[in-house]
Amino acid sequence: MKRILLISLVLFGCEEKKVTEEMLIGDWRCDFAQQIAKWKDGAFQDYGEIKRDKGPIKYFMKDNVLYFNFGNPTSYPFKLNSYYDQSEIINQLDNHKVKSKKSITYISPDKYKVIDVTEDIYTNDSDSSENNKTKFEYICERVKQ
Repeated sequence: MKRILLISLVLFGCEEKKVTEEMLIGDWRCDFAQQIAKWKDGAFQDYGEIKRDKGPIKYFMKDNVLYFNFGNPTSYPFKLNSYYDQSEIINQLDNHKVKSKKSITYISPDKYKVIDVTEDIYTNDSDSSENNKTKFEYICERVKQ
């Protein structure tokens, strides 16, 4: 019996669970955490205190595009594939660059976790005190109807 199970696993593999658009559609209750790291002596320092909050997120489809909102009338497109890309997104602006890396993790059919780290680095030394790195993390659980 063990041999049949082992052969099945080898032939068919263990599929990694992922957050999908279909999974996200609906109402979620989320715990948010944000930390900021300041710039000092040419490098980011350790993250500071954790600021926590709780709130709703609602996902829905409109014209084949996934949208989300925070329980208010303003909705935003949610580009799920950008969370699986694993690459850093760098935007060069006039006097600074913004670097972002984000991920989404499947925990269960009714729970997921997002981590979004953004670095804002000014190119002028006189503005370097404005450099910051923000880590935004949230864990959401589906609201059962």
